[in-house]
Amino acid sequence: IDSVKLLKPIKETVQAQVNALEKVRSQRPDLLDKDPIRETLTKLLDKKIGSPFPMERLNEIYKEGEKRYEKSIPPGYLDAKKSGEHKFGDLVMWLQIIDKAASAKLPIIMITDDVKEDWWWKHEGKIVGPKPELIGEIQLKAGVPFYMYQPDRFLEEARPYLGREVAQVAIDEVREVRAQNEEETAIIDRMLVDRERMLDVMADERRTRSAMISELRERHEELMEDLHRAESLPDHEKVKVQEELIKQIETLERKCNNLEERQRESDEFAHHSIAEIEKLRDRRVGFPKSELVIRR
Repeated sequence: IDSVKLLKPIKETVQAQVNALEKVRSQRPDLLDKDPIRETLTKLLDKKIGSPFPMERLNEIYKEGEKRYEKSIPPGYLDAKKSGEHKFGDLVMWLQIIDKAASAKLPIIMITDDVKEDWWWKHEGKIVGPKPELIGEIQLKAGVPFYMYQPDRFLEEARPYLGREVAQVAIDEVREVRAQNEEETAIIDRMLVDRERMLDVMADERRTRSAMISELRERHEELMEDLHRAESLPDHEKVKVQEELIKQIETLERKCNNLEERQRESDEFAHHSIAEIEKLRDRRVGFPKSELVIRR
């Protein structure tokens, strides 16, 4: 198998997607040093953030989460491929919302940019509303109605209740950010497909090489046995037979060593690719989300 020839178009496609992803990211403002939006939100939400769950409760949630995710009970089950406790972030937040709703006995509005199907009920690709399971769970445990909006939809629906005009430019900015996120998500999805295809090709090649190495080793053992048996030949025949056998053995050893070296290099590249895929999956399901719970 000519792996270089097989992998070249896949690598070129992956690199093209990487370039496209970097282009999308370059259009975003650099807010690491100074983020005026975060500073404003910090002031607005001061003393309005609930206490975190104690560690004992979190451990219970992680165990419960494993069972929920196995049954695809929302929210969060689409994060199941994340590593460690990070995959339960949505579930922890959801249970905190339920606790707040139960104690306040007020309807809950949740605003989120998360568009995954473990939050939203979708029909033909369009968002219809929150998952019915979410509405049912919060009504059962807290006894209150539950509403969920994307930021732009919330701004539109809230206009009559806010007592002030919401600029259309604000709504358009929210939609633009979401469009950028969706574009980045689509690029990452294509990268994941390409990298997984590349791993499939490498896996096929590895199986072929492993079979070849096994055959070479079996043949090597046969030649070694022939070399041992040659000791019983008459001297005038033994030297010639042994020389020929030794040449064959050395040729087999070189071939086997070359294949094993290629196998090691391929395995190292595969491990690196798997790590990159995990990072992409985390990025795919881990976009920064704006989530706000409002008591109505």
